[in-house]
Amino acid sequence: MPVLRDIAFDLDPEPLLRLQGSAAGLPAVREAAAWACAEAARLARPAAVYDWFAVQHLAAARVQVGTAVLEVGQHADLLEEAHEALVAVMTAGPELEAEAAALMAGPQILRGFLLQAAGDLALGAAGAPLADIVQRAAAERGWGLSLGLAPGSLVGWSLRQQAALCGLLDLAPIGVSVMPGGVLAPAKSASLLVGIGPRYRAQHLRRACCFCGLRQTCLYRDE
Repeated sequence: MPVLRDIAFDLDPEPLLRLQGSAAGLPAVREAAAWACAEAARLARPAAVYDWFAVQHLAAARVQVGTAVLEVGQHADLLEEAHEALVAVMTAGPELEAEAAALMAGPQILRGFLLQAAGDLALGAAGAPLADIVQRAAAERGWGLSLGLAPGSLVGWSLRQQAALCGLLDLAPIGVSVMPGGVLAPAKSASLLVGIGPRYRAQHLRRACCFCGLRQTCLYRDE
């Protein structure tokens, strides 16, 4: 089961500034965003674990991936063409979120907020090599790939299914655990399921934002 560590990444403060609307032009906000990116680069430890599994389609909106039977729900058809699937969990590590929480509990609320947001960018950095891996695997077979899916981010696929999906992997090497209810700890962690098969057309990995319950309000959605 491959483990990815020492993932290099660069953080640009501009995505953080876009979240601030008209306040982005204030020197104090721009300085805080630059600081947050530098601090995130210091504190984040992007890592990921992944493996490949066979996919079998079952009745009643269920999909079997490896030994896990997943109650994917009404959008199980997104995996209908999958012959294999990459399952992964990624994390930015615990240090960044601990520092951000400490800042937000004191007078440095803006810095804490922006550090939290920079942590999301660092988590995205942990996913970048996974996108390369699944895209390359599909291209080598002349296949395409599904959208990137995860419990809780796809309408109908409950976050409580996180344990079933993540149970396919050994999360100990990257220090991630599944909490009651399906939340991952550290908080800057995420799971990923991507199917590949000969009838998919997409060659580049995209998130399933159009099927997410937060699609109208999420600041990080794909356009």
